[in-house]
Amino acid sequence: MLINEIKPLLITFLQKRGLTLSEEKTHVTHINVGFDFLGFNLRKYKGKLLIKPSKNNVLNDSFVETSNDPGVQIMPV
Repeated sequence: MLINEIKPLLITFLQKRGLTLSEEKTHVTHINVGFDFLGFNLRKYKGKLLIKPSKNNVLNDSFVETSNDPGVQIMPV
């Protein structure tokens, strides 16, 4: 499995920089299933990458819709 090849390389990369990979927080999932990162949910759907506020942020009203980039479109959930 790819994880068995990549994970040791990532651990070595991080160790050289004085960082560690948290076993408790790290899990591998398929991009089609998606994952939450820094308050956003990322997943691939019909060949496109979707980035939306995570459900926890939307439910807690902690997501603020702001962007200074005119090319960024914020989609309502």
